[in-house]
Amino acid sequence: MMPLGDWATTQRILVVDDVADNVVLAERILTKAGFETQSCDSGSAAFSKIDKSRPDLVLLDWMMPEMSGIEVLTALRKKWSAKDLPVIMCTSLGEQTSIVAAYGAGANDFVQKPFSSQTLVNRVKTALLKSPEI
Repeated sequence: MMPLGDWATTQRILVVDDVADNVVLAERILTKAGFETQSCDSGSAAFSKIDKSRPDLVLLDWMMPEMSGIEVLTALRKKWSAKDLPVIMCTSLGEQTSIVAAYGAGANDFVQKPFSSQTLVNRVKTALLKSPEI
């Protein structure tokens, strides 16, 4: 197995969040850690990006206007082509019921906002290591 630093630059992360400041922060953290990032601000845009160029992981906000992150995740898990795509739910919701719902919908992990840079990077690396495509 390669050390994380040797393959992180080839890993593509899709950041899906309707709040521009959240996207900028996540992209800055992930880019600094050596990942390539893309972003979008809605569930429909996420599906389009995933279909065009499948990322290695999706960082998905829960609360978005058009379609919630849980709805996006549920739809992804039903799509054969994205069934095993690692998804980390990222939200300010921290109640136990929210965490259980995220995992129940198929999330690989759950990160509560606000998060530290190191927490986000570690969770992303862990999810990628567990991914069947690595």
